[in-house]
Amino acid sequence: QVHRIHESNVPQLQQLPTFLKDELAYEVYKPVLCFHPFLRCVLKIDKLCIASICHTAMSQKSVMPMQDVFRAGDECVAMYFIVAGEMAYVPGITNRPRCSYQTPTVGPGNWACECILLMTWKHRGLMGTMQTPCELTLLNAGMFLGVLASWPAIRDFCRCYAVLFASEAPSGLTDLPISVEEAK
Repeated sequence: QVHRIHESNVPQLQQLPTFLKDELAYEVYKPVLCFHPFLRCVLKIDKLCIASICHTAMSQKSVMPMQDVFRAGDECVAMYFIVAGEMAYVPGITNRPRCSYQTPTVGPGNWACECILLMTWKHRGLMGTMQTPCELTLLNAGMFLGVLASWPAIRDFCRCYAVLFASEAPSGLTDLPISVEEAK
C-alpha cells in the first residue's frame, strides 16, 4: 500500500522558520518538477524561480483506490505529477465504465494536464486510481502564473514554449503527456 506523510500531517513543520519551510519545499518538490523536460529547462535557467514555484504553487494529494481525480468537462486548475501508484485514463467520458477494458495508464515519474500551464484547459477524459491508492503532487496553474509575474525572463521563456507547444502539438490533445514523437 502507498501511504506518505504530507506536510499537513506534521503540525510541527508550521513552527519552522520560513526559510527552512521554503528549503524543505524545494527539496521535496524539485525532483518531482524535474520529471517534466520543460520544467527541467526552467531549473537550468533560474534555480530561484523553481524554488519559488516549489514553496508557492505545489501541494500533495493522496487518492484512495477507485476514486476519480478529474472528469471530462471539469475545469483544470493544476498539473498532476504521479509520485506513487498508477492511474487509468479514459478519454472523453465523465463516469467510470462498468466493465473494465484496456485504458492508458500513468505511473510514477509521469504527469497529466501539462496544458494548463500554457492555456485555459478543460479536462478531456476521466482520470482515476485503480485498485491501489495513488500519491500525487499538484502544480497549481494560477499560482504558477503568479510566480512568473516576478520572473520576466522565465515568463518570456514560457511564452515561447507555449507558442511552440501550440504549433507542434498533435490535434486531439488529451490530458495525458505528449511524447516528443507525438509532437513531430
